[in-house]
Amino acid sequence: MPHPTPSRETAEIAGQWLPIETAPHTRKVLVSYLNRAGKRRVVMACYYEEGELPMSDSYMGDEEFAEPGWYEECETADETIYPVEGEPDIWHEIPPLPTIARATGDQQS
Repeated sequence: MPHPTPSRETAEIAGQWLPIETAPHTRKVLVSYLNRAGKRRVVMACYYEEGELPMSDSYMGDEEFAEPGWYEECETADETIYPVEGEPDIWHEIPPLPTIARATGDQQS
């Protein structure tokens, strides 16, 4: 059964955190969960289906795929993708960057 993919407009109109069951599986979003210490954590993540996230084993030369699930999308030099530590229960669109006024009065996005 295909997973429902709400439009960006739906999430933006809601302007709130939505149940994880309504989260898209095709792009990065913010997800929130309780970590092992019982503290709420927010991370940028993407849900990968079976066979979508390749996991190469450079030692053996084999390519396998990660288990389906939520994976953190960190902006790091090594581009490592880690499974989300907990079970996300809510999600939110990644907000746009704010507009910054320059010293000259120009607007920059």
